[in-house]
Amino acid sequence: MVLSFEYAMQLLFYLEQLLDNYSNNLELILRCLFFIIQEHQVKITTSNDIKPLIIRLRTKTRNIVKSYRVKISLMMFFFSMTK
Repeated sequence: MVLSFEYAMQLLFYLEQLLDNYSNNLELILRCLFFIIQEHQVKITTSNDIKPLIIRLRTKTRNIVKSYRVKISLMMFFFSMTK
């Protein structure tokens, strides 16, 4: 079952809102984003209206993933110091 392009774009907008408020569910949000982008790749790349949203999603997800990496590396460091 595939969403229509209009519903997929609405879902992308809602997923952006979720990234802002509930980044604890990052894995689920990213899976949904990747699936929608993969399914509607041709229409997304040809549509100029959706490009700013895609760029915002990309920067937000990268920043959140970077923050998780920093947290994990600090936790690993402190864990190794306690041994």
